[in-house]
Amino acid sequence: RDSSKLNYEIGYDVNRETAYGLRIEEQVQHIADYALFSSVEYKPVSKLTIRPGLRLTYNSDYKAPLVPSVHFRYALNKTHTLRFSYARGFRAPSVKELYFYFVDINHNITGNPALQAEQANNGNLSVSYGAQKKKFFWKTENSFFYNHITNLITLAQVSGTQYTYFNLEKFQSLGVQMQTEMAWPHFKLS
Repeated sequence: RDSSKLNYEIGYDVNRETAYGLRIEEQVQHIADYALFSSVEYKPVSKLTIRPGLRLTYNSDYKAPLVPSVHFRYALNKTHTLRFSYARGFRAPSVKELYFYFVDINHNITGNPALQAEQANNGNLSVSYGAQKKKFFWKTENSFFYNHITNLITLAQVSGTQYTYFNLEKFQSLGVQMQTEMAWPHFKLS
């Protein structure tokens, strides 16, 4: 309810991947994720929204950690909004990354059954401005993000034209994203 100080969301997610074929190790492979997730939205005052979340995952091949997140939204005034979020992440390798064998005249890519799952930390801070005058709407948002990923799964050249998937022990990215949107009836420019 929009007027409520406390709202919640509970759900589940099922993802099962199966691959069959001559280019798959042992001709068939499976991997599956089964997850429960929840989040709570709390508005202690009209300008502030706090949304913590938690995801519990079972993976058929990898030990998945609890994945928490927290999001804050603060309306500075009628036109400016400040947001901050932090989330952990987990990604198990796909069947393709683990077991796919693709060698022809143009490709030489092999899966890697020794891959480890990715684990990540992500932070995001953004400030947005939005205003409407009659039928004209304008919004601009500046975001700053930071990612820290351990065991990033990526494709690497082994030798010559041979490639395989491997874990990059540590990957970090830091960036800025700027977005502007203008809208009139039947027309939108981003």
